[in-house]
Amino acid sequence: MHEELINLALSCKQSGDLLCGKYFCQRAIKQDGNNVQAIGLLAAIENQLGNNEASLALFDKAILLNPVNPFLFNDRGCALLGLGRERAALSDFSEAIRLFPTFSAPYGNIGFIYIKFKQYDHAEKFLRLAISYEPTSAFFHSNLGMTFRFLGRFEEALNCYLHAASLNPSDPEPLYGQGVVLNLIGNIKGAIESYSRAISIDPYHKMSLNNLGGVLAKARRYQEALHVFRKLASLDEKFPEIFSQIGNVLSLLGDSEGAQTSYLKASEFETKSNRVLFNSGIFYLREEKFAKASSLFTRLYDIDRSHPYVCGYLLHSNMQICKWDELDQWLCHIIEGVTNKLSPSHPFPVISCIDDPGIQSSLTGKYIDDEFPGSLGLPEVRIDFSNPIIRIGYFSADFRNHPVMQLMWDVFKLHDRSRFRIYAFALKVEGDDPVQKGLRSDFDEFIDVESLSDFEVAERARQAGINIAIDLMGFTRNSRTAIFAHRAAPIQINFLGYPGTMGAAYMDYIIADRVVIPETHRQFYTEEVLYLPNCFQPNMRMRAISGQVYTRQSVGLPDSGLVFCSFNNAYKITPTMFACWMRILKGVEGSVLWIALNNETAIGNVKAYAKEQGVDPGRLVIAGRTVTVEEHLARLPLADLFLDTYPYNAHTTATDAIRMGVPLLTLQGQSFASRVASSVLMTVGLEALVTTTFEGYERLAIELGNAPERLREIRRTLALEAPRSSLFNAAQYTKDLEQVFSSLLLRKQLLHS
Repeated sequence: MHEELINLALSCKQSGDLLCGKYFCQRAIKQDGNNVQAIGLLAAIENQLGNNEASLALFDKAILLNPVNPFLFNDRGCALLGLGRERAALSDFSEAIRLFPTFSAPYGNIGFIYIKFKQYDHAEKFLRLAISYEPTSAFFHSNLGMTFRFLGRFEEALNCYLHAASLNPSDPEPLYGQGVVLNLIGNIKGAIESYSRAISIDPYHKMSLNNLGGVLAKARRYQEALHVFRKLASLDEKFPEIFSQIGNVLSLLGDSEGAQTSYLKASEFETKSNRVLFNSGIFYLREEKFAKASSLFTRLYDIDRSHPYVCGYLLHSNMQICKWDELDQWLCHIIEGVTNKLSPSHPFPVISCIDDPGIQSSLTGKYIDDEFPGSLGLPEVRIDFSNPIIRIGYFSADFRNHPVMQLMWDVFKLHDRSRFRIYAFALKVEGDDPVQKGLRSDFDEFIDVESLSDFEVAERARQAGINIAIDLMGFTRNSRTAIFAHRAAPIQINFLGYPGTMGAAYMDYIIADRVVIPETHRQFYTEEVLYLPNCFQPNMRMRAISGQVYTRQSVGLPDSGLVFCSFNNAYKITPTMFACWMRILKGVEGSVLWIALNNETAIGNVKAYAKEQGVDPGRLVIAGRTVTVEEHLARLPLADLFLDTYPYNAHTTATDAIRMGVPLLTLQGQSFASRVASSVLMTVGLEALVTTTFEGYERLAIELGNAPERLREIRRTLALEAPRSSLFNAAQYTKDLEQVFSSLLLRKQLLHS
């Protein structure tokens, strides 16, 4: 009778009716309390039901009754695995193998444990043994594919997943695994297809839905991604980070209100989710709600200080509001993290606070390794040397009213069209922007690639035959480094938009001069340095300037007294530099600091710090936002001396000041960003305004502030030298740049031959 009950239990288990199977097992055991088969089967059913402790107790009893049954040891190992007791499970699987050396299952299970332990070489060994005893197991082939994926052996991983899918076409897991690998190697189109096939087999396969939404977003197919994420949310609104994902996509679609609602919902469901806090913080940072971003990053930092990039974003959000109380703590954490090869910060925030190119280089290299490793998705790109025309591709999301375009516009116009064909790859299009409208006609082709994936943009550049791809963004907002990871062109250059190394082997060169990157600093740059003969920074020969007449009174300045100014972004102001400025104000009676701050929190904080330093907050004059750059240029001459920031100098703002006849005092450091203003000043003959210590900077500012005639003499020199200097000679600059480009192609050709 009990045999009949066991058969009924087995039939129920195989059909998925576990509770019915459990009932028949219990009846069989009631008839024969020592029936090993019934006890073992009930243990397996309890394990499938998630009752791990009950399952384990039953397996213990069954093994006590039959200590030479390998299947019981294997099944108990699975129960132990479910309880997170991997070491004990390993012991049971090993015993199962000792009792039955050709039993495939325990080999496969040991392989899976070694995957969890990240001991992938051992995992490969045991999974290969499992396959040797059961070559038709799709499960083993799929897990071997996972092992190869973690080892970075992507081609072998894909072959394993393909074989697993052929062995069991109704299993979505191998297709899911394919999608993961294809995404890793940059084949977004293939990843989308694999995840979609997995979902066609199992419409409720949550991981495939989640990853499909992610790769659709990566392909910039945001509406489709939103649809997939919302479908997943309808299946399981508690799926990890689903509302955070929806918020990310809505933010990318420009729906700030919808994104904010989604992030709030995410925080309701996942009050302790680090990723939700991180994504929400990034959203508010992009929305320029810096105090809110700071609050979220602070919460995350308090929960998990090792979370990738959180310390850097916490630093940056607080620098934006001039909240410096814990700055030293965050900087120490970042330096310690870099030393320990962790990821404490995105590369950009560090530039404003750490003047150490070695630390910047190490941090950036780790960031590239983690986020944008070189892609295997496209074949090697070659140059057609039979075509004498050199094809230059400029890549940017900032072909608009932006500082980089204020520097580069003449270069685009002045390129020699008999030798060069110039392409713009617009990563973001703003059709109503007047600068973008004007720029379009200055390129031979202006290509809108905003809706294309990074992989597709690289393909598009290759189709156009681009010889030299120039990244004008680096790690600034809306940059797309992955385009260059896919090798958009045989020669790739980091230029102008980001003041530092990109730390990527696929970025071949960086354009500089011998001031911003001295020979002794080349070791800190993964790129080969291309030196221009003059200042690396291009400039337009002439800039439009508003005809509006500004007076001290109209901009809120006092009628008398020396006007120091700083029009750099708030995040460039460090507490050390601010304290120096306050001592300068004290040293120059009646002087004021005319400063640009774009949020009320920052304004309130700097005024409070001024008061702490013993300076009347009224001596800080907040510069109102002008409608246009042309208006800003027109008001600049009201200042007497521009006080630069350190270690992130004025860049475009430096040449704006020089153009308008305002002398600039800088503090030169070691990093690229801390040497740009020095390069600008040396180009116009004002080396005397370059200092190398805070003491020297402060002393010279006070000396000049108390010697108005000396300042007037500097302004006269500036008015005479600046217009005829190489700084504003766009035609010569373009020729120098083209000479560099031509030499690169010649070098390639010589290597090719």
